[in-house]
Amino acid sequence: TDLPDIEGIKTKIFFNIKESVTDIFVNKKFTDGDIHLESQGDGVKRQIWFALIKSSALTSIKAKAKNKRFIWAFDEPETHLYPSAQRRFFDIIKSVSTANIQTLLSTHSTVFIDKTKLTNIKNVYLNEVGYSEYSDCSSIDEIFESLELRNSDFLFYDKFLVIEGDTELTLIPGLYKLFCGRKLE
Repeated sequence: TDLPDIEGIKTKIFFNIKESVTDIFVNKKFTDGDIHLESQGDGVKRQIWFALIKSSALTSIKAKAKNKRFIWAFDEPETHLYPSAQRRFFDIIKSVSTANIQTLLSTHSTVFIDKTKLTNIKNVYLNEVGYSEYSDCSSIDEIFESLELRNSDFLFYDKFLVIEGDTELTLIPGLYKLFCGRKLE
């Protein structure tokens, strides 16, 4: 009533601080403008992370630094990557490991295992008192045993699912029944 012709007021508040990253936006083909990174799926986030790692690795390789100055440790880096992206990522990690980066991977990826020399695979397990130990894998059978895979898991099926632990063993069949209306088996 005091200002009948004014419908709203906007202002910008200026703080004199150093510029820093507060929001990350991506712009993808076939979209209408920038999209906040938090609105993207984990696959897109992982691909961006993969591209940053790849860029860093290629810079390191071009510098031809041969002394092992860095250690990269990844826990299941293949998560949210399609098999072809897993293969590309593995190849980058392998090429970087010949330069100045020592790389350690923890994975359940059959793609990574398939691309690794048997002598470079270690089996990590809990001992009887609850401490982690590791041993060399001397055969494919040891890897299958560690992952609790059977040859029949690969034969006579169009699809199969490898379950990591007890939670997934309970949760996945329950979710399947909830969404599909029938048992997973």
